[in-house]
Amino acid sequence: MALVVDASMVVAWFVIGQAAAHTRKVLARAGREVLHAPPLLQIELASALVKLAHRRKITPAAIGDILTEFEALDLVTDRTPPTARTIASMCRRYALSAYDAAYFELAMRLELPLAAKDGPLVEAARKAGIAFA
Repeated sequence: MALVVDASMVVAWFVIGQAAAHTRKVLARAGREVLHAPPLLQIELASALVKLAHRRKITPAAIGDILTEFEALDLVTDRTPPTARTIASMCRRYALSAYDAAYFELAMRLELPLAAKDGPLVEAARKAGIAFA
């Protein structure tokens, strides 16, 4: 089995205080399943970690440690990005940001469950009938 994972879920896996029972269950699956994500995940993860370091929630040194753990995951980065038109349409239809729409579109296209903590993305997935990991 496989699933699409978004940045909110990945951050929760590696940052103390961010994980809940559900995120730990998904992380356990990540060790057995292939994870898919748009290229945007790399950028969002870096941004989130730097912001957390600026807020002193993690140390600057922890960024490298977290990224090392992240890079060890079996992650497939999608190489077929959706068009701007597709993303804009999904944003309007499901009230998503363009960033969230990238994960949403990938889950729809690959017909895979979506692992996310982001409220609007989770709600849109439910409305669209996308399985939630």
